[in-house]
Amino acid sequence: MAYGGGGFDDIERELAEQIERELLSSGLLHRGERSQGRPKLHIDVEEIEYLRDLRFSWTKIAEILGISRSTLYRRLEQEGIDPTCSYSDLSTDNIDTVVRNIKQTHPNDGERMITGHLLRRLGILLPRAKIRASIHRVDPINTAIRRSITIR
Repeated sequence: MAYGGGGFDDIERELAEQIERELLSSGLLHRGERSQGRPKLHIDVEEIEYLRDLRFSWTKIAEILGISRSTLYRRLEQEGIDPTCSYSDLSTDNIDTVVRNIKQTHPNDGERMITGHLLRRLGILLPRAKIRASIHRVDPINTAIRRSITIR
C-alpha cells in the first residue's frame, strides 16, 4: 500500500479500499455489494402482542424490548400488524349489546369494571368515551344514581 501523505482519514480510506479490492479478487464480494452490516434482531411477535394485550403503549413495548420505536413499527409492518388500528371495530348497537349483557350479570359495575370485563374476558378494546356513552344509553338510571353519590 503506497502512502501518499495526508491525515488519518486518508489512511483509513486507503485501507478500506484495499480490503474491498482483496474481497473482490477473492470472489467473496461482488461489485455493487456491501457486507450486510448488523445482524437482524429477532423480535417475537407473540411477545409484542402479549405486551399490547397488557395495554402497554408502543413506546413502552419498544423500551421493554430494548429497541427503537421505528424498529418496532417496521417489525409490525413486516407481520402485517397495523399499529394505528388497535381498537375493536364494533358498531354502537353491538357495543350496547355487550354492555347490556355485562350489566345483567354485574348491575353495579361502572366504567372501569366494564372496561375490565371487555378487555380481559372478551378481548374487546374500545375507547373509554365509547364505553361511557354506551353505559349511559344502556343503564341511565344506575348511572345517575352513581353520579349523585359523592364520597366524603
